[in-house]
Amino acid sequence: MAPSPVPRLSEMLTSYATNHVKPGSTEHHCVAHLKRHLGHLEPHTINSEIAKTYAEARRTDVWTTPGRGAEVRGVADSTIKRELTTLRAAVTWAWKSDRKGWFRGEGKPEFAMPRLQQDGSRERWLTKDEANRLVDACHTPHLRIFVMLALQTAARKEAIEDLTWEQAKLETGHVDFGLGRGNKLRPRQRMSERLIKELKAAFQVRTTDFVLEWNGRKAGDVKVAFRKASIRAGFVTGHRVNKHGKPVPVTDVTPHILKHTAVTWMVQSGTMTYEEIASFAETSAAMIEKVYGHHDPKLYEKAHAATAF
Repeated sequence: MAPSPVPRLSEMLTSYATNHVKPGSTEHHCVAHLKRHLGHLEPHTINSEIAKTYAEARRTDVWTTPGRGAEVRGVADSTIKRELTTLRAAVTWAWKSDRKGWFRGEGKPEFAMPRLQQDGSRERWLTKDEANRLVDACHTPHLRIFVMLALQTAARKEAIEDLTWEQAKLETGHVDFGLGRGNKLRPRQRMSERLIKELKAAFQVRTTDFVLEWNGRKAGDVKVAFRKASIRAGFVTGHRVNKHGKPVPVTDVTPHILKHTAVTWMVQSGTMTYEEIASFAETSAAMIEKVYGHHDPKLYEKAHAATAF
């Protein structure tokens, strides 16, 4: 789509999405929210102040989800960062494709990412007591196994959902999650006695090749069941109104934080080096130190010793 005489950001984002965004994808939703808030602007006016205002608006935003009519209130800073990253990508695309048309001869707009509280050091993680509450709130064996595997192996959600009995070596107590994709590596680890006992019980009644099964078939995405278990465990941070006008609870405990929790526990123990933790969790020592280093008790012991007077 060619720019109109006075191009609007909504037009530019639509053109970008048509050329580069898969319908129904996360980026597709990012474009929709950007158009809703910033679509009336001219592309060349984008700056850091507008990005900051957008972030503030999205934190307290209220909108209705298309097709479902459910009312949603506010988003996390990680979502805001993803949306502004999409805006930056759209600007770069438009600048390369037709800078004179979209930006009316002005320079390429630049903006700084607003201050966001979404780095791993501030992310939710579970205490050991909370983890036990969550396991107790899992009313099906497959969900209980999912939670225990995630917490004890630091494996990602998708790796656990795809795990087969052939990969779970019950006779040796090891589990191999396979190769993964790209930088999403998958760990190979020894399991605890508690986890092995749970797996052996499930193995006796299996009807599929997959460790996580439900109603005689592969369980698939555990997101909905996990959310319900989190709410039963009492991890409720607020409520939103659904399409029927009823308040439904919102939880901050998602499958993603289980891996985060497992790594946090390893760092908190003070018994493993960053390299050992990185090897166990299939990540880098530099990332462990940057994101989880503030949990390291050795760090505080050295800091207190250095600053004592």
